[in-house]
Amino acid sequence: MLELGQHSAKILLITDPNSKVGALIQRNGQGGMLVGRPDGKCKMLYIALDSDVQAGDKILTAGFGAIYPKGILVGEVIKVEREPGRLYKCAVIRPAEDMAKLEEVLCIK
Repeated sequence: MLELGQHSAKILLITDPNSKVGALIQRNGQGGMLVGRPDGKCKMLYIALDSDVQAGDKILTAGFGAIYPKGILVGEVIKVEREPGRLYKCAVIRPAEDMAKLEEVLCIK
C-alpha cells in the first residue's frame, strides 16, 4: 500500500515494475524475489541454478519483512530462463489474478 486515506487507498500491484516481493516456489521451498514487469506478468529472480523449478509451479509470498504474510498465492511459473552472465535462474510468472479485471481489493493495515 502506498497511501492510505479515510475512504481510499493507493496500492502497488505485484505486476508494477516498482514492486518487489519475497517469494517461494511452493513445491520445493526455493526462495527468490518477485518483481513486476510492464507486460502484466512478473519475474522471479535469484533462483538457485540447481533448483528444479518448472512451468506450472505455484509461487507464494515468502513472508520476509512485515509487508506480506507468508503463503499467499501470487502466481504460476510459465517459463524458466537463465540470463547470460547471471549466477541464478529466473522464471516468468503469470499472476494468480488478472490485474486488469480487479474491481475491489481488501487492504489490511
